[in-house]
Amino acid sequence: MAAAARAYGSAVLRSRGRPGDRADVTLGRDLVQHLYAGKPSIPQAVTELIANPDSKRARDALEEYLDDALHEDSGSEAALAEELAAYYLREFEVGNTQAMVDLGYLLRQRDDPQAARAAFQQAIDVGDTHAQIDLASLLRGDLNDLAGARAALQQAISSADPDVAAEAMVELGYLLMLSQGDTAEAQAAFQQAIRTAHSEWAPAAWVGLGQLMQRQGDVIGAQDAYQRAIDADNVESSPSASVRLADLLRSHGDTARARDAYQNVLDGGHPDWAPAAYINLLNLLRDDGDIDAARVAYRTGLETGNPEAPYALPQRTRSRVQTPPR
Repeated sequence: MAAAARAYGSAVLRSRGRPGDRADVTLGRDLVQHLYAGKPSIPQAVTELIANPDSKRARDALEEYLDDALHEDSGSEAALAEELAAYYLREFEVGNTQAMVDLGYLLRQRDDPQAARAAFQQAIDVGDTHAQIDLASLLRGDLNDLAGARAALQQAISSADPDVAAEAMVELGYLLMLSQGDTAEAQAAFQQAIRTAHSEWAPAAWVGLGQLMQRQGDVIGAQDAYQRAIDADNVESSPSASVRLADLLRSHGDTARARDAYQNVLDGGHPDWAPAAYINLLNLLRDDGDIDAARVAYRTGLETGNPEAPYALPQRTRSRVQTPPR
């Protein structure tokens, strides 16, 4: 869809195609037009993608909108899934290994884990090392094959690709911590990822290590690990660590530092973590009895478009901590 928006601009909504269009442009045009069909106005997610086809946030928003739209229309969902599957197979046949990974995700989404497993394995067989991580996620989450997932991640760690290896170390740490309860091995995996000094996955490993230490009751160690992730200033790990640190500080009565940590996430505006920080900050202010500050925070959330703001006011009499899944 991004390729179609990039190629056609606003004309993507009505164009019937041009000779020589790439297959991804043609398919993307069909998907965008399907989303617009029968609507009284252009969906905002489509408008944003047309305006910013290279924006990851716009692509993610449209993907979410597409999932919701297709689930409301099972007939269209099945037809488009078949069209996507055929496209991925054609792309794979001309050497696009990522297409087989995408097919695996499509099959997994359609609750066909064995077919998804075969697709991921086929991508692995032709040299896609990251597909080992995709396979491990499927084995762990859908097939409960923890031994197979661990083996796939070990294969990825052994690969010559430093990006894949570092990511697999972090995923292995979470598998060992959350699914197998092996804290010593989980800590070793996170520390191995930290030693890579990878710009993305070392900070993510600090977040994982912080969670591990928190689960073990090591509050000081957890705070230090979260702070190291924050200091790395990674676009994903820093806000994640900030919310987790704020939650930890709040649970131990250090509400002043917790307020600052939540506010830092709100100022950054991360699409996943800012909503969590918003709700948790409001609850902290209410628990502290600082109703004036809570009202200011609530209004600020409305003004800045925080997606939790419309639902926040009715929760004024109860307190909850919201933390998105990792």
